[in-house]
Amino acid sequence: MGARSETEAVRDLVVVDNEVPWEYILTNNVRFAMEVKLPLKSKSELASAMREATTQLLGLCGDNPYRIPPVILTDFVNNFIVLSIRRPSRVPLTFAIDAIRFPDISSALSSAYDLSMKPGITVDLGRNNTTDGSADEDDA
Repeated sequence: MGARSETEAVRDLVVVDNEVPWEYILTNNVRFAMEVKLPLKSKSELASAMREATTQLLGLCGDNPYRIPPVILTDFVNNFIVLSIRRPSRVPLTFAIDAIRFPDISSALSSAYDLSMKPGITVDLGRNNTTDGSADEDDA
């Protein structure tokens, strides 16, 4: 864990599923997360924040058969970016990360919520491609 300055603190949030009782925050009950970085004044600070938000996204989505929780990267001033994963192809198995900028927090929250309602597609994230085409037999 890297050192943080006095003005930079951990300010990450998660929105969890309230449909079923839960005791711990697990990837399968997270709807979406917010990576809050204050402030993002330069391109290099934004690039660093994007890398951290991408790491959060991969951690939430990897081996998660239930959902694909997006991550909102924001500084609550100028940046409202929703990162999400999609699967453009099953054969060969490929995933892509989308980062969409929104004009305000309410639009970003609305998009993240909509994305969080989609079924999971990342249970195979991180596994090798099959050479015999057996991935074709799985559901889409």
